[in-house]
Amino acid sequence: MELRDENKTAQDSLNQRPLPGPKDSAILAMDSLLTLFQLFKSEAALAVSSLPRLIALNLALIPIALLTWISFGILAACGVYEWTGNVAYSAATFFVLQVALIALLESRVRRVRTRLTFPESRRGLAMMHASWKQRIEHEERR
Repeated sequence: MELRDENKTAQDSLNQRPLPGPKDSAILAMDSLLTLFQLFKSEAALAVSSLPRLIALNLALIPIALLTWISFGILAACGVYEWTGNVAYSAATFFVLQVALIALLESRVRRVRTRLTFPESRRGLAMMHASWKQRIEHEERR
């Protein structure tokens, strides 16, 4: 019986409390934004503190990847030698693999370089410049 009375008293106090207004909503929104900003700040600090470790791991990965690629090239060249018995073919296989990798990486570099030149922004800027120039010429003719 006492439990029911306590629940009823708690429910009555909730019913008597006024509904949140615009001021309360603004306060809650600001609180949420501040909490989100603090989370962003903490994650950014964590990311910045992890940056040296990430750089070191990537630098350690470079020679390992290089050795792995060379090992793969040697394996392919040995396979060609076993198949043909010709050293020139095996050396050519190794060379062709290296040239193919260079060509692939060069195409990727060119694609990235193209993206870094902001082609769409340049095109938009050129169109805006042309329209301004046309507008000025039109105004001068008047």
